[in-house]
Amino acid sequence: MGEIKGTTKLVGLIGWPVNHSLSPQMHNAAFADKGLDFCYVAFPVKPAALKQAILGLHALGMIGANVTQPHKEKVLNYLDEASSEAQTIGAVNTILVKENRLLGYNTDAMGFLISLEKEAKVQLEGKRIVVIGAGGAGRAISVGVAFSRVREITLIDVVKDKAKRLVAAIQAVRPEVKTVAVEPASEQFAKSVEAADIVVNATALGLRSDDPLPLDPAHLSKKTFVFDSIYIPAETPLLKAAREKGCRALNGTGMLVHQGSAAFKIWTGVEPNIVLMRDVVTKALGLE
Repeated sequence: MGEIKGTTKLVGLIGWPVNHSLSPQMHNAAFADKGLDFCYVAFPVKPAALKQAILGLHALGMIGANVTQPHKEKVLNYLDEASSEAQTIGAVNTILVKENRLLGYNTDAMGFLISLEKEAKVQLEGKRIVVIGAGGAGRAISVGVAFSRVREITLIDVVKDKAKRLVAAIQAVRPEVKTVAVEPASEQFAKSVEAADIVVNATALGLRSDDPLPLDPAHLSKKTFVFDSIYIPAETPLLKAAREKGCRALNGTGMLVHQGSAAFKIWTGVEPNIVLMRDVVTKALGLE
């Protein structure tokens, strides 16, 4: 990151917590690489303070922000406009401040799809997919795969109504995709995991060492591909358990980089160096 001056444009990350995030390192390196007078900062914003934080973006003269857990859905209430994709998903992860208006976008779905198809070489068409978590990331992933012509989507969330609302949202736009919600720790959940081609953890379970696993690995088949949206730690307990079962598995590093690349372009109008962004993240994770 270059010298911060009075002309420096500010963007940031709004979430709770944010201390683990690698987005500041990734974006600041990308800004410097392109010679842009921008600075990216992480802002820890408690849920009760979300409205004030979002409305403060314009007051502070910020260019925009990323939004992460647990704010991606509720932030829609405080924006002037949201892209059609963000509206369909029901969640926003990128905000642009433009002409006194707060505009919302969702780049998570794109980040997930690019990561899965380019890095893991996984094709989605005709596949059965289980998505654990119907929050912001889960909504983006589920809507994204629905438009990628998967055969069946099974959704799980500890808050039953969240999963049911997501099922309704997907059925409204992709009625030909069989989409169901099942209860955690139920027999239906176990059977769905056993039959799945792809299992996705879109929850925060795995960020902390004492978190429980989002599923029982005994139900995983070695034919199943397992994706964990978490990237810190680089190998979550779920990914470790999946690999021990013989499954191919991938963490959220690629999703982070590709969604970040799209957000970067929204703020700056410039294509970032994706290779550099990935290198920054992998170095920070100690994976070089």
